[in-house]
Amino acid sequence: MADQLEPHTTLNDQPFPELLGLACQAVVSSDGQWLAVSSVMHRYSRIAVYRTDDLSCAHLLTFTMEAESIAFHPALPLLAVGLDNGDEYSRAGGLTLLEADTGHRVDFTDPAWGIDPLRWLDDRTLQLTFFAMDDGIDSRVARATVVREDWRGLGPDALDLTGLDRTAQDPGDPGEPGTYDDAPPPLHTLRTLAERAGRSYEEQGAVRAVAGLGDGRVLATRRDVAVECRGADGSVLWSSSPRVDCPRTGRSPCTRHPTERSSSAPPPARCCAVRRSVCRAGHPAERFAAADR
Repeated sequence: MADQLEPHTTLNDQPFPELLGLACQAVVSSDGQWLAVSSVMHRYSRIAVYRTDDLSCAHLLTFTMEAESIAFHPALPLLAVGLDNGDEYSRAGGLTLLEADTGHRVDFTDPAWGIDPLRWLDDRTLQLTFFAMDDGIDSRVARATVVREDWRGLGPDALDLTGLDRTAQDPGDPGEPGTYDDAPPPLHTLRTLAERAGRSYEEQGAVRAVAGLGDGRVLATRRDVAVECRGADGSVLWSSSPRVDCPRTGRSPCTRHPTERSSSAPPPARCCAVRRSVCRAGHPAERFAAADR
């Protein structure tokens, strides 16, 4: 019987395997030594911090909130992360600061507001945009700035988000031009850094569930693919596209991968049974959270 896969085992040689599918934002530190990438799936988030010289993962942060907005300090390898639980009736969020070079991390919470987005105005000033919902209908937006001479080594009592002086904003106003949209697309940044390291990167859809088979093969469901089977070497043996209907069940049948010669796809009835088996494994956030514990 084949060895069981450990959490975070990867089946390909592409960089950035820690991401939850598609990257939301990718930022590089001012000294060019660190890359931070945010990814979100069903209000479960991962932020991976990589060394740009070899693309090795230095830090992996997980959150049970949306953590799309990230920004490096203008001069320090200090990453700011805005958190938002996305709840329409009970909004909450927070701010996380991570020092990439030392690994020091500090978290600040807000029980009534989410933070998205955020940005550094200068070496001393961090601007936060807060968002809240009233009864799931009316939204509220406010901005606040935090000014400090030294952002290094902060403790959990260094900042009280609830006590900040906030200025109300019009929820329909996108803000001043270029305030948060001046960063290049994340895929462009990831591909550029991968090529610089002599590697390639093709962004794959988010993996939702994984199940190992006794002979070393692996079944997986992911965005735009109902179910696929990969060999122990990571090659795709067969896959099922959600765009084609199965003649027996109305769902998509498995299709043979054009480069596979030795393995044939199972019949449609078995394919649908496999999909049900994989999907019964549970909500992806629960599975990822269990793997991280």
